[in-house]
Formats: sequence, structure tokens, C-alpha cells
Amino acid sequence: MHIQIVPGSFARTAFYEPLREALIAEGYATSITPLPSIGMRHGRPPATMEEDAECIRAATEGLVEQGEDVVLVMHSYGGIPGMQSVEGFSRAERERAGKAGGVVRLVYLAAVVPDVGQSVNEIMAPWLEKYREMSYVKVEGDYMSHDPELSAKYTFSDLAPDRALEWAEQMQPQSTISFDGKLSYAAYKDFPASYIS
Repeated sequence: MHIQIVPGSFARTAFYEPLREALIAEGYATSITPLPSIGMRHGRPPATMEEDAECIRAATEGLVEQGEDVVLVMHSYGGIPGMQSVEGFSRAERERAGKAGGVVRLVYLAAVVPDVGQSVNEIMAPWLEKYREMSYVKVEGDYMSHDPELSAKYTFSDLAPDRALEWAEQMQPQSTISFDGKLSYAAYKDFPASYIS
């Protein structure tokens, strides 16, 4: 079994390294899929949710084509492109086609789980507006960013203040357009799923 982790918005893959290392120590092959919407793309347009989904799909396809059973762990924003990416990859569907491997479970880790046709902006509109009013999330052109001090207080509230600020300062810009991407495939209807809040 292979555990594939999809990051949340603004989050560097390094944030998930302690989890990846703990899972590997328990005997689970584990990878983290970086999303193109996280971080600045100088000289290229900002990445969309659909580009994130394509990136996840390519990584998942590489695993299932090797016969791996995959558990897709999607954090926060990662729930939308994660769901968008797995159509046709269920183990049951692949078995019917005579193929080994496939996605065996979706794990939503405090993730956004929209209905078809919804985006992060639509689901989280009341919170995003509040965050913008208090300058927690700043929109500057094609990218959004977190205020490190407020992010330390709210995003990393379970850490000691100095450690929380250290992590918050590592948050990356997130493409604004990625929050507009609308879900077109409700994977939770076709895959076993778990939700961890």
C-alpha cells in the first residue's frame, strides 16, 4: 500500500515531512505531491485547480500503473483537486479492466469537500471574507498570502508561539485562481472515504 499526501493551500511539502516519515516508520510507502498552485510561477500564469488535479493524477497514475494500492490523503484545499484527479483509478474499476492496483480509499484531512459545481471560494466565502477583512489572507493580484503573525495564531495554534511563527513564515503564496476551480467529479460517491477533522 502507498499513501499519497496532497497538501493544503499555501503549504510547502516540507510541512508534511514529519507525517511522511512517521508513516514510513510504520512500514507504509508514502509520498507528497507538490501542487503547482502553491508558490509563485514567475514568467508563467498562476496555476489553476485543474492544473493541481492534473499533477495529482499524474503522480497517482504512476503509482497505480506499478500495481500499487493507493490511499489518497487530501488536506484542506487539497480535497478539491484530489477528488478531481482520481476518476477511473478505483481498484474495483481497474480490476474490471484486468489491471492491478488502484486508489482504495480517500482520506479527507480537515479537507474541503464540495458538491459538484462548487469551488473553494463558494464554500468558504464567509470565512474568506472575514480573513481578508482582518488581513489574515491578503490578495495581491494573481496570488494570495498569509500574514505570518495571524497565521501563527490561527493556523498553527496548537504550537508554541515561537514555533508557530517559524512555521507560518514558511507559508507560500497561493494562486488566487485556484480557489475558483469548480469540482466536476464527486469522488466520494465512488470510493471508500474517511474524514478526519
